[in-house]
Amino acid sequence: MSQFSFLEAEFAEQFEPAKRAEGYALSDPSASIIYARKALESMVKWVFRGMPAPFVDKLNAYLHTPELRQVRSGSVFEKTCGADIALVAVVDPCGMLGSW
Repeated sequence: MSQFSFLEAEFAEQFEPAKRAEGYALSDPSASIIYARKALESMVKWVFRGMPAPFVDKLNAYLHTPELRQVRSGSVFEKTCGADIALVAVVDPCGMLGSW
């Protein structure tokens, strides 16, 4: 069973490359990273359905649009612990993978 099985029912297009990335993670990391990138691209483009796409059809352009920043800002839950120290409890996968 895949860690991404929750995607299968509603997001089959995103599930396939994510499942392959997971499957190749130990046996062929180079192939795994390619499938992870395909999954990320598919997920980001899914988020953009109904929104204006950036001028350049590149992942980097999508990740740095003001529209995606607005979407991402609500998806990270921060817990404050002490003065000004914030620990991120739930990390937005787009932000995590996008910073590779």
